[in-house]
Amino acid sequence: MSHAEFKVTPRRARKVNAMSFATLMRLLVEGTRTCRELAQETGLHTLTVYDYMSYLHKYRVVHVCTWEGVGRNAQRIFMLGDGTDAPRPKKTRQQIHQEYRARKSMADLLSRMVGKEEEAA
Repeated sequence: MSHAEFKVTPRRARKVNAMSFATLMRLLVEGTRTCRELAQETGLHTLTVYDYMSYLHKYRVVHVCTWEGVGRNAQRIFMLGDGTDAPRPKKTRQQIHQEYRARKSMADLLSRMVGKEEEAA
């Protein structure tokens, strides 16, 4: 395939260009941000921002200053600069057991409700 035959197809997601990079860096200079906040303010897709921030983190341009939330819902809050990352918060054993009991009681309730509906039919 020659260079003249090469076709460029339009992409759906907006790529990081000079303007979005400048916006991203301005937001990081202003203060701490999560990836979701950066995606909303730059107009980039969340996964693009995650990918970009992982490279910035890998090359020690940004670091995780703190975390928002606990467990699977925890989000990194990034700060510009080479610093040590804050440790990820973990759920306590009590929280884990409470969530397990709640899921188990909900499953028991649903199975009893389904059993009553089958008896009525």
